[in-house]
Amino acid sequence: MSESSSVVRAGSVALPLQSPEGIRHVRRAGSEQATSATFYYAAQCWQSGAFWLVQGLVLLAIGFFLYVQIPAAPKLTTQLMICSVLSVIGAMFTLHMAAWNLLSFLRLDRHGVRMRQGLFNTHSLVWEELDCWRIVENDSAMPAVFLWKRGQVVPWTVPGNSLSSEDYAAVRAWLNEHVPLKGRL
Repeated sequence: MSESSSVVRAGSVALPLQSPEGIRHVRRAGSEQATSATFYYAAQCWQSGAFWLVQGLVLLAIGFFLYVQIPAAPKLTTQLMICSVLSVIGAMFTLHMAAWNLLSFLRLDRHGVRMRQGLFNTHSLVWEELDCWRIVENDSAMPAVFLWKRGQVVPWTVPGNSLSSEDYAAVRAWLNEHVPLKGRL
């Protein structure tokens, strides 16, 4: 395994809660301990999200315009309706991609991990359910965060273009601190 990737299995020993260095989005309680760290994908993906948003709004406008033109061209009703519906379906997809880029986040706190990807896809787990994690950086593949829930084969994934290198370091620090080391693979 390369030096740039880490795999850690959770055990039954609890580590003390301390604030790792380098976290940019940290909420603090009355004391100096970090209570949560939230990493928003929009910090890295806002340009892509803005592109998808503009594209979705243009497709929606085209679909609406074609729908409004149906009474003006009665012989083209079927063709205009098909084009209008396809345009609106494309707009829904692109607006979903915009929401994924602009609204998704990874939150780590004293209770566990919460991921939101897009509008409707939210996952959460407590630290005891986290079986294994891996962060891949500076590899031939895109960097990414993989979190395996106990009993699941397919990991939860934070795609490589979603976090900055500082965010990867902060996520690694949180996972090293809150998930007891059982052994490196």
